[in-house]
Amino acid sequence: MRIKILIILLLAAQYPASADTLMVGPSVRAGYDYASIQAAINAASNGDTILVERGVYHENLTISGKIITLASHYINSNDEDDILQTIVDGGGTGSILEIRNVTTDTVIKGLTLQNSPDGIFPRSKFTLLHCRITGCGDGIDYESGSGGICMHNVFEYNNDDGIDLDGAVDIEIANNIIRHNRDDGIEIRLHPYTGPTLTNNIHDNIIIGNGEDGIQLIDYDDLSDRVFYIKNNIIADSNQAGVGCMDKGETREDYRAASIPEPVYMMNNTFYNNTYGITGGDNMVVKNNIFAEIDLIALKEVDGSSSITYNTFWQNGTDFSGTSPGVGNYLNINPLFTDATNGDYHLQSRAGRWDPNSNDWVVDINTSPCIDAGDPNSPVAFEPYPNGGIINMGAYGGTIEASKSETPLVPVSTSR
Repeated sequence: MRIKILIILLLAAQYPASADTLMVGPSVRAGYDYASIQAAINAASNGDTILVERGVYHENLTISGKIITLASHYINSNDEDDILQTIVDGGGTGSILEIRNVTTDTVIKGLTLQNSPDGIFPRSKFTLLHCRITGCGDGIDYESGSGGICMHNVFEYNNDDGIDLDGAVDIEIANNIIRHNRDDGIEIRLHPYTGPTLTNNIHDNIIIGNGEDGIQLIDYDDLSDRVFYIKNNIIADSNQAGVGCMDKGETREDYRAASIPEPVYMMNNTFYNNTYGITGGDNMVVKNNIFAEIDLIALKEVDGSSSITYNTFWQNGTDFSGTSPGVGNYLNINPLFTDATNGDYHLQSRAGRWDPNSNDWVVDINTSPCIDAGDPNSPVAFEPYPNGGIINMGAYGGTIEASKSETPLVPVSTSR
């Protein structure tokens, strides 16, 4: 009986019966609970929400050991102006937000973080949603033991990397815009690690116009217990490699095409107008991708146990160097993007193509050869009907925005 009571008391302490909303604004006299975000954090209990009014807050924040939500009014309004006008300015020192001893139930949502050597410095897993991080060194610098969920954010115009992963990080990075950062869009250091497999799931991101690599993998000695899923991303206009593999802990990109042994599943991405497409990797599955207008080499020394199947190559300096392609690859085939120059990589289709400008389906006078051209064994997943029963190549293959097929799969009747 005493044990049951103790358990109930512990649960009650961690998850109070009723959660409060703490209001932060420019002045307590104006009716807000707190005039600083950190004061609200200090006062918050597990389960509370801290709701921040529009304005500029010159603070460096720490959340430690508290399961709370820190958000702008975007959490209720879905008005992006609430993100842009609710600003935490780090004043050029330290990190804007340090997070430790929490879980993914701690949520940061709908804020702009700016002007600091590190935007966010997490040491434990948490959830970051619908935030804008700009004018920092690294937009976010995940340290060992951290990770969690990073979705629907914008990382732009940071002075180092948009997203930096160091050490043992297990994370989902999805549906973000990562653009115009001075160094890499995403930099991942594969520090020595053994234990439960760390999964880096990087999907459905727009990674464009970064000063060095779109994604850089930096290897260290020995094989670590990690796996990478890099899927359905647009990786374009990188000044160096779309995905670059380095080793010996070195980040200065020299296109050495390091023989990284960790498994990397590189599927259904669109690589466009990068200096290199992919350099290196000894254990990559490169499938259902489009490589178009790569300045020098689309695939450089993607070798070892790697497989390269069902990809399209168009107007690249060189398609392969030190790489042995497998079956299903299309050479010198125009993928017929809608408007790659202006960032629309949907495939043209006479049967229907999603138009993000009108937020509706439209029809074209041409149909891309990349429709229904992926690996027949890959699931079509969320592709709308008609989809031909075979996945499309490129970033929208297998998604709800996949261009439609002119030759739909005819259902087989099971009636007798």
